[in-house]
Amino acid sequence: MDFPRQIQLLSHLVRVAKNYGARIVVLSNTLVSDVCALADVVIPCTAKHSYIFDSYTAAISMVNFIGNELVACCSEKASQRMEDIHQQIGDLYQLAPLSSADDKNRS
Repeated sequence: MDFPRQIQLLSHLVRVAKNYGARIVVLSNTLVSDVCALADVVIPCTAKHSYIFDSYTAAISMVNFIGNELVACCSEKASQRMEDIHQQIGDLYQLAPLSSADDKNRS
């Protein structure tokens, strides 16, 4: 999803995915952005009204739909490829062990 105040890491993640040959589908409330420029498909998810905060309702509904469709047809090879990508970008894994001070701060 490409909305204002996006994480700066998003462009990097999209480039990593493209390097793996992924086709990029972006859900965005704008058609003009660095991430949209990298996309194969842009699905506009704009709200009719201007609010102080962005509305993600349409985008989240689309993610839910697309995710369910992908899971229904995803092979084991595709699942392993996604696991490899998550390891490469480090978004699901803790790169360094927590210190005991970090453990105490969580309590």
